[in-house]
Amino acid sequence: MTMTKQDRICMISLFAVMLVLMGVPALCLSTNTVVDELGTLTNTALLTGRNWGTGIISNGGFYYRYGMAFVWLLPFLIFKDPIMVYKAASFVNALFMATTPVMAYYISRRYLKIEKEKEAALLAAGSTIISSVMFQGIYLRGDMMLIVLNWVCALLILNAMYAKTRKERQIYTILLSFCAVYAYACHSRGIVMVIATAMTVLLIPFFTKEKERRLPYISFFGSMAVFLVIDKILVRYFKRTIWGSRAAHATGIPKESLELLTKIKGIKSYIRMAVGWLYNSFSSTLGLVCVGLIACVIIVFLMFRRSKKVTSEEGTLALFGFLSYAGSFVLGTVFFLKSVKKNFYSSYGIRVDRIVYDRYVCCAFGVLCMVALYVLVWKRDLFGIKAKLLSVAGCGVTLVLFARITAPYLNNQSFVRKYMGMLVTFVKTNAKSVTFKGDHVSSGVILFGVVALILFLLILFLCQKKKGYQACALTLLVSVLLFGYNVTNITISESNTREARISSASNLILSFGDIYKEYSYVWTEKTAAPIKSYQVRLMDYHLISKNYQGFDETDNVFVISKHLPDEKQFQNGEYYLIDSEDYNKKEDFVYVKGSELKDALEKRGVSLSAYTG
Repeated sequence: MTMTKQDRICMISLFAVMLVLMGVPALCLSTNTVVDELGTLTNTALLTGRNWGTGIISNGGFYYRYGMAFVWLLPFLIFKDPIMVYKAASFVNALFMATTPVMAYYISRRYLKIEKEKEAALLAAGSTIISSVMFQGIYLRGDMMLIVLNWVCALLILNAMYAKTRKERQIYTILLSFCAVYAYACHSRGIVMVIATAMTVLLIPFFTKEKERRLPYISFFGSMAVFLVIDKILVRYFKRTIWGSRAAHATGIPKESLELLTKIKGIKSYIRMAVGWLYNSFSSTLGLVCVGLIACVIIVFLMFRRSKKVTSEEGTLALFGFLSYAGSFVLGTVFFLKSVKKNFYSSYGIRVDRIVYDRYVCCAFGVLCMVALYVLVWKRDLFGIKAKLLSVAGCGVTLVLFARITAPYLNNQSFVRKYMGMLVTFVKTNAKSVTFKGDHVSSGVILFGVVALILFLLILFLCQKKKGYQACALTLLVSVLLFGYNVTNITISESNTREARISSASNLILSFGDIYKEYSYVWTEKTAAPIKSYQVRLMDYHLISKNYQGFDETDNVFVISKHLPDEKQFQNGEYYLIDSEDYNKKEDFVYVKGSELKDALEKRGVSLSAYTG
């Protein structure tokens, strides 16, 4: 494919549109509200000479893999203001996400043979400007890279298959194995990309007679083995340096979850959760994921039969898209099974949003949505009336099952709204609390599904009437509106609320300059705002809480709290109040424990008074 001037204009335009959609809200953020972000940013901090081990251990010690450390390194090196670091890192996410429609456009033009540039741009936009995908991609976690690398791997597989020279094929193959392993380095869920990529490479010979299209196994698996060894070495370095022996694994499938799959209650719990995940996948994409899954099965089946109706490019893309989603779905649902069973069969339930999660599967939405729009608008003979009726039945039955067996459990149990994605659009919440409860949750979530199903029927109707461009425009309009509303109502509002809670105390500590070089510990009481946000704001300090060590054992530290020391605490330290601080306010305030830190502050001109109760 020879790139034309119009191709370049379309690709630049797609990049710019996505960058605006993701970049504007990214620049509105100032602090983290998710513990996962502390886990990933901790790795980046280490590369700049800061060890936040005490902070992350104090916050539960959850271990997240290291791959994202390199993604946000420049903001940490360029900026000193922690707010600017966070904004810049969020904008880096937007830059990476902006590459996805460009890759989708290239695939559309070169491999799906979309002849007109504007049509390819429309397909690329509809495949990547997906509300739930963009919503999860804005957070500083590994999700963004999994979303981007899913497209990168799809593109590299096709580039390797259709490389012009043997050397070029070898290069693309090694790059493919690197990107798959790097996805795993960014999050343990990336192992799905390793498996999906490997299975696609292995299965290519079964549905193409052209030997030159097959990827070299030795180069692929040999280089992958090398990259996995390097990955293991880096995991050991980051883990030992930051977490030591106190890592609490937030990844990996619990043994108890696998055992539950052999028990009646476990199977029932899994079915309810699986329905919830499918419901979120289908409704948040207006049925496109459902169409994509069915279309992928049809295309792969035709490829194995060596049918002339489909090309090897279509078959490869469909196979990789299906494996990516299926792998993510199975891994995610099995991982959470132990937890969600408590929501169904225990008086002690935990976060109920896990039964309708979309975060663990949305990284695979893009390729499925591309296949869906492709067969609905451009390759209509692959998705006839029977297939359309099957997709309607799939979405409809999922909605009914969800309303009957899953939705009732959403009421009066705590949930984190950001993890329910677009499903909370019609659920009334506010940003004052991260978790919510209510007896109205299920009705709002079901209403969203009903509206999504109606819009899906409208999309199918437009496609049936050969008005596919209008159908694509409708999906784009709805996605942009949903993303804009939810990123404002949830992501930005939660960031602003958390900022209001931590700004006063953190700004006061930061005003003391480089005192952290001598006294770098900050104790955070349970009554204060979450330590995960204070650690990211106080980048040069070591945040600690009782999860790390006892308060009685801690001296010469700043203390962030909402309460002054009690009589018992007086027996284990000396306390000083900062004269400029208002201790009658309801917000977090700062006081000092330890005479040495008090003396150091006074040398810097800070006025303090002894607190005796």
